[in-house]
Amino acid sequence: INDRWKWKTDTSCWGTWEVSVFNRWGMLVWHTYNIHEPWTGEGAAEGVYTYTIYAHSLTGHILTGHITLLR
Repeated sequence: INDRWKWKTDTSCWGTWEVSVFNRWGMLVWHTYNIHEPWTGEGAAEGVYTYTIYAHSLTGHILTGHITLLR
């Protein structure tokens, strides 16, 4: 059902956007600067991953959380 992980936001609000996904050992497994590019989990094993989103406009925002990938 959920073949990709994507965020919901008003894209016109952000000047720059950066998303990183890390495995349980803290290694980077995916990264993008494109606000429209979802993470598909391609090549990643089942498990829990953490993410960090850096969103910048007039001020900067940092969002973090977890994603559970099931196949």
